[in-house]
Amino acid sequence: MKYIKIILIVLIIINLIFSSIIFLNVQMIESPEITMNMDILDVNSEEVILGTNIEISNPNIFDLIISDLKVESKTKNDEKIGEILIQGGNIGSNGKKSFQSEDGLSFKNDDFKILKNIVTAKAGIKIFGFIEKTIPLEIYVLTSIEEVFEDIRPPDINIEASFDKLTEDGVNFSTSVEVYNPTGFKFNIDNILLTIKTDEEKEVGRIIVYGDYIDPKDSKTFNSKGTVFYEALDGQKLIMDVEGVAGVRFAGIEKNISFSTDAIFDIPDIKEFIFYDETVDFGLPIQLKLTLRGIQTTVGFNIYNPSDIPLFARNLNCSIYRVDNQKQTLIVKEKMEVCQIAPKQRICVKTQILIPYMKFLFSGSMKLLPDWVLLRIEGDFFIADTRQSIPISINGYVDPHLIRNSEYLEFED
Repeated sequence: MKYIKIILIVLIIINLIFSSIIFLNVQMIESPEITMNMDILDVNSEEVILGTNIEISNPNIFDLIISDLKVESKTKNDEKIGEILIQGGNIGSNGKKSFQSEDGLSFKNDDFKILKNIVTAKAGIKIFGFIEKTIPLEIYVLTSIEEVFEDIRPPDINIEASFDKLTEDGVNFSTSVEVYNPTGFKFNIDNILLTIKTDEEKEVGRIIVYGDYIDPKDSKTFNSKGTVFYEALDGQKLIMDVEGVAGVRFAGIEKNISFSTDAIFDIPDIKEFIFYDETVDFGLPIQLKLTLRGIQTTVGFNIYNPSDIPLFARNLNCSIYRVDNQKQTLIVKEKMEVCQIAPKQRICVKTQILIPYMKFLFSGSMKLLPDWVLLRIEGDFFIADTRQSIPISINGYVDPHLIRNSEYLEFED
């Protein structure tokens, strides 16, 4: 019994010494090393899906128990935007272990390009199954999620435009705007403003194109019609400025993305629109009277306007020639008044010209009478308020042998 007592006393002393050594070691627990990586796995309209990986190294000679592992994310203005709880576990002596989680964060504003992440946990050990020692862990980690914004790009715009027809109000204009959404989020295009200018920066019209929703990586074409002023035809080029706003929602944030572009178009030739396939009728009614001073000539210019817009006949000159064989000799030339021809209407402009007998009879060859008398009217058709014109020229021939008092002749071309 004496030896048994001695052995028990020795074992108790050894146990106390061993426990003291462990307890001292516990008091000297080294804090584990913590590293954290946060990657963007996905972004949708409501949230950013983040993959969190926390790696903890245990520099101690005994196992560590990691518990209450938490990541709290804040903006740079310390606004809390999310909290991630990660299940802990045991880390062997001088070992390391990774703890992963996938969670979504939703934001109220766009002040989250840099996240302040606070990682907290408890590291502890157990002695003899019941003695427990824990120490708190806490680190700060900054995470950049700039790449979220890299995908928020303005839409790509492609424009096609054409002139349809001329009207009393101006030039009818059709346009189609193709909008491509290059992002991974749905766009909402409210409307697109098209401002049309000449190359001299003069605004000649505006067109509103109404938009719609555009799915990610998809495109839609929006069509619209409008009218531009006649002045649009006076420039060398037409410039169309395009402006709009694309509304997008990502990670819980509503954001407007402004976009703009421009397109340049050639000025169309008005002859392509003004008459279409219709025929312009011209007439040259002429009345000749023999007077004591000469041949009194009343010349009319009969015009029918088949278009849908008013036209102006300007720079009109009436010339009368004596024709001998192939030779044309100008006898007299007179200006005619400017006239306006309403759409689908006919008008006749008249002027009187006195041809002296001496010029008529002796301006050509040796013959007394010419072979023909040529009547020519030249000028331009103008559209109101523009500088564009269509040159016109019409000829009529009169047999000089038919010239009698009060003779009335009419020619059509």
